[in-house]
Amino acid sequence: MGGGSPSAIKRSDSGYFDFNSADWISAQYSLQTLTLQGYRDNAVVYNSIVAITSNSVLHLELNWEQIDVLTMVTNRTSGASGFQYGMDNFVYNEMPSVPIPSTISLLCLGLLSLAGVNRRKK
Repeated sequence: MGGGSPSAIKRSDSGYFDFNSADWISAQYSLQTLTLQGYRDNAVVYNSIVAITSNSVLHLELNWEQIDVLTMVTNRTSGASGFQYGMDNFVYNEMPSVPIPSTISLLCLGLLSLAGVNRRKK
């Protein structure tokens, strides 16, 4: 990752979270690399290195699941490093909007069973 200590995001109760997306921009330098790492139980399970600029926002969707720490650090190509970036619209722990097929199957099976019981009683 190069110079400096990374910034870190974690839950106050030490639980897991899903990191879905965020918007990033370089706050001071025209071009930097941003290294993101997702940890689970002190082991790196996700890693991403992207370029960020000071003239446009980068929307990054990663959809990393069940991490307990997210670290971020930037590096300039000239060798200086630090934390000169902006982050906004941080999205985490979002549930998928698509219904789970097994849940729908169980619901249908239950409704069919109720219909069968009612039919027998008549």
